[in-house]
Amino acid sequence: MTTLAGSGNPDRVEEPTRIAASEVKQRGWRGVMRTVRQKGTVVVTNHSEPEAVILDVERYEALLQAAQRIETRMEADLEALR
Repeated sequence: MTTLAGSGNPDRVEEPTRIAASEVKQRGWRGVMRTVRQKGTVVVTNHSEPEAVILDVERYEALLQAAQRIETRMEADLEALR
């Protein structure tokens, strides 16, 4: 599984940090969010299987903007074919 890199470049892809659900309980919300701020994205696992992804608002907004750019490009390409 890959996600946006912690470097702030929305087009670069790298492996996210994984944290077991039991470790999330131990660290608490502040500890998990500290990791999110440091690493960019955290995958919470349950029995080694991905269960949830936590990312900061900036990264979430970057994903939305990237999706919007792709959608706009696709619509323009489809319109050009008509």
